[in-house]
Amino acid sequence: MSTNTNTEHISAVSSGVGDAVGVSSPKWYVAVVNNNSEKSVRDKLTSLGHTSYVATQEQVKVWKNGRRARSEQVVIRSVVFVRCSEPERRLIVSYPFIKRFMTDRAATGTGRLAVIPEPQMQRASDRALRARLRPPPHRQTEC
Repeated sequence: MSTNTNTEHISAVSSGVGDAVGVSSPKWYVAVVNNNSEKSVRDKLTSLGHTSYVATQEQVKVWKNGRRARSEQVVIRSVVFVRCSEPERRLIVSYPFIKRFMTDRAATGTGRLAVIPEPQMQRASDRALRARLRPPPHRQTEC
């Protein structure tokens, strides 16, 4: 009794793919949240162990009486950027403070999720960090 075996080469990973099979790499997704809750959602996601980013800008408000106050203002309303894998994204979308994830309608009209490239997010966060570390401009005082 002879057994005929096929000795073809079977590859678990197709060529050109850098990820392990079944494991998706983390990407930056755009989460839509309620207006004026961006910073609190960022804090909640961070406390749950997820990486998130909210584009903010520091502003100085001056009242008529000369009082000044610094505040952190959100630049892109109702949006929190979340870096996660696909299984994590499915978990995150079930949180009550996340409305949905933004889709990319321009990409062949298929309704795929909007994914922000890693270099673009890195530039945005670096730019925000530089703006926070920049010293305030020197003001001359009257004598």
